Amino acid sequence: MTRRPTRRRGYTLLEILVASVIGLLLMAALYASFSVILNDTSVGRDLTAESNLSRGIINRVGIDLGSPVGMLGPKSGGDGGSGTASTGSGSTDSSSTGSAATTGSTDGSDSAVATGSNIPFQAGLVGTNNQLVIFLTRSPDYLRKRNTTPDPAAQVPSDLVKVTYYLHSSGKGLCRQERTWVTAEGVWNSTDPDRSSEDPDRIAPEVVDVRFEYASGSGYIGSWDGSAADASGATNMGPPRAVRMTLTLEFLLRDGSTTTKDVVHVFPIRSAVGTGGSTYTPSTGSTTPTTGGSP
Repeated sequence: MTRRPTRRRGYTLLEILVASVIGLLLMAALYASFSVILNDTSVGRDLTAESNLSRGIINRVGIDLGSPVGMLGPKSGGDGGSGTASTGSGSTDSSSTGSAATTGSTDGSDSAVATGSNIPFQAGLVGTNNQLVIFLTRSPDYLRKRNTTPDPAAQVPSDLVKVTYYLHSSGKGLCRQERTWVTAEGVWNSTDPDRSSEDPDRIAPEVVDVRFEYASGSGYIGSWDGSAADASGATNMGPPRAVRMTLTLEFLLRDGSTTTKDVVHVFPIRSAVGTGGSTYTPSTGSTTPTTGGSP
């Protein structure tokens, strides 16, 4: 006698529909989780890029402001004129460069006072509210290159460099212009940048506004002229004690909108001249002034 095979029951249509709904819910939850993770990752990358950009600009400006040429003492480089200085006659001689004049005084001393249109490199810094010009010194390029011998017949620039920070003429982008021949015509007789080649000088297109302020000792002011004579009239003012830079950066979001971010940083100037003070009183009661001061 043969046995009839038992019929195996399958899934009903309702069970298949319920299982499909549960699977779709699980897939939707997994997709939402991955979407949140990917969105957070993208936001984190954008914030990191914004911070890196701000930090990169601050580091670049900080390197330039770390070595500006400070003021020179009276007659520290010799006579301020052409070598035919006056000796108490009250005459004026500016035949050497046209940028400095030597004026004789009644006591026979000489003082070099910046005059004319040329800007002495020892000014250190000349700036306005939206433009910064730095005269700095650093090792020449041929000294920084290893295993290279400069051509003795070739003319090489000195260690003096003029760097200008300004906003692009389009209103978007921080520009940095560097000129090595600081005593050449068109370079040392103007603080305005050469805008004919400003596109290659743009280092941060995200900057839509830049403001510079200068510490004068009693607060921040909107402009600084280091080539102006100091109170004694014997030398230039040189750089300020600090420079405060305010950047406004504009970033494009993923939804097409834009957002702005303000970054403020203060750069101390190590070569600035501090104010003298009285910090030591001997037993005799007299006061000995210091030669330094606060940076």
